[in-house]
Amino acid sequence: MCFSSPKVINQPTGPTDAELQASADAQVAADAKLREEQERRAKRKRDDITAALDSKAINKSGSGGAGRRSMVTADAQGFLGRFG
Repeated sequence: MCFSSPKVINQPTGPTDAELQASADAQVAADAKLREEQERRAKRKRDDITAALDSKAINKSGSGGAGRRSMVTADAQGFLGRFG
């Protein structure tokens, strides 16, 4: 009872170097594909915004909309007209 039974040492199990390298290569490829997709979406969004701003500039000339209103004007649209 004083002597313990011999312990069996198991080799550590885990991914091999080849598996780790394949995983790293797959991760790099996935990151590159994701980056390309993000750049494509950003370019399309940039183009859409540019087109929207250009069309807004064309439509804005000559339109007599309300524009900016003063908060303290005497007419009934400002702060004083509502609460004064």
